Amino acid sequence: MIASTAPSNAAAAEKLPGDPAPLTATDFRLLDEVRLGLASHNLSSKERGEVDISLAFLTSPLPVSTGNALADFVFGPRLEVGGSLNSGGDTSFLYAGLTWDVDITESLFLEATLGGAVNNGKDATPGRIDMGCRVTFREAANLGYRFNEHWQMLVGVEHLSHAGLCDGGNDGLTNAGVRVGYRF
Repeated sequence: MIASTAPSNAAAAEKLPGDPAPLTATDFRLLDEVRLGLASHNLSSKERGEVDISLAFLTSPLPVSTGNALADFVFGPRLEVGGSLNSGGDTSFLYAGLTWDVDITESLFLEATLGGAVNNGKDATPGRIDMGCRVTFREAANLGYRFNEHWQMLVGVEHLSHAGLCDGGNDGLTNAGVRVGYRF
C-alpha cells in the first residue's frame, strides 16, 4: 500500500508523540545508497580462494504507511540491485531483491535481503561449481555500522541456490565479505 498524505482516523489515534511522520510517495528515492564490496568466493566447496568484487544500488524504503509498525516494516523494504564479479573468472552473478534493515542501536543494524539472481555457473566445467540453472534465489544477511549519515560498513554472507527447483546440480554459492556504503 502506498502512503496517503492524510492519515486515517485510526492511524491518527495510534500516533504517539515523537513517532516519525508517515511516509509519502515524495519521500521515495530511486537511488538512496551505493555499495562497493569484496568477498571471499564460495566458502563451501569448489572455486575457493578467489575474490568477488560487488557493486549494489539501493532505493530508500518503499513509502508504506498503514499505521501499523509491523506492516510498515514488512511491506516497506528497500529495493536492491547489484552484481558480483569473480576476479578469477569463476561464477559471477547479477541480482535483485528486497532488503529490510533493523536498527540495534543508533549506529549498529542488522539487514536481510531476499531475491533472485542470474549466474554464469550452470553446466560447470571441471573445477567449477554447477549451479544447476542460470536463475537462482539469493539470500543475504549483514551486520552493519553507520559512521555518520552518509557512510556505513557491512560484514555479511550471501547464498545462491535454486532450492531443488531445477534439474541438474545445485552446488550453491556462498560468499562472505565486507561492503562500504554511501547514502545520499
